[in-house]
Amino acid sequence: MASEWSQDIYINAYRFAAEAHWNSGNKQLVPGTDIPYLMHFSLVVMEVIAALEKEAGLDGNLAVQCALLHDTIEDTDTTYDQLVEKFGVAVADGV
Repeated sequence: MASEWSQDIYINAYRFAAEAHWNSGNKQLVPGTDIPYLMHFSLVVMEVIAALEKEAGLDGNLAVQCALLHDTIEDTDTTYDQLVEKFGVAVADGV
């Protein structure tokens, strides 16, 4: 049985992460390529979604948001407080 997650929550976090990595002043790319960085977090969240399909009782929305946003504080101008405001404490702590 799978753990559920919301497509709307996914899209909101995906857009935030994509904009943060593209608008961070350096149009961040996957290291060593000319591919936008959104490819990296797309692959990470794909692995999380695959795991959520195998495990019941997990917080799928938390997992998906953390996967999509995992590099925003480290690699962009995004702050912890901005993540708290937009996504809540649990997501910001997970990131």
